[in-house]
Amino acid sequence: MKTLIFQPGGKVRVLADSAVGRNRQPWFLPEFGSDWKWHTASALRISRLGKGIRPEFADRYAADRSLAWIPEADANPAAEFMDGAVIIGDWMPIGPAGLTGRERDVIATAARFATLKQGDVIILEEDNADIGVPIRINDKIHIESADGHVVLEFNIK
Repeated sequence: MKTLIFQPGGKVRVLADSAVGRNRQPWFLPEFGSDWKWHTASALRISRLGKGIRPEFADRYAADRSLAWIPEADANPAAEFMDGAVIIGDWMPIGPAGLTGRERDVIATAARFATLKQGDVIILEEDNADIGVPIRINDKIHIESADGHVVLEFNIK
């Protein structure tokens, strides 16, 4: 399983499998890095094998969406492979509205360079992602969807 984070400006981060933390499990503040902050980004889960996907067919390759919680710090030497580099919330079906134009374009871009496989995750950071919330020990992260479903919930230790 690959986790690809598409950042503003065209940069793509590829995370190791072990870097994806688990929802509802505590996240431990690392001893390295400084000025830890977090933000969320939308996430898509790929539902079938695909390479060379055109944007107009991207809806066929993603069936679920969620939120990803992304911690960041100044001088973090292990951003791509540290434990808990991203925590993905509960998956929900995409629904009849389908994907946005940007989501279709990102799936097509990813499939241009690598084969997308079932279970791969694509995270789309927005331009305002640099506005982060400070991370403090004993904070509780609790994020609900518009319909009241708890998407992300865990404690900072």
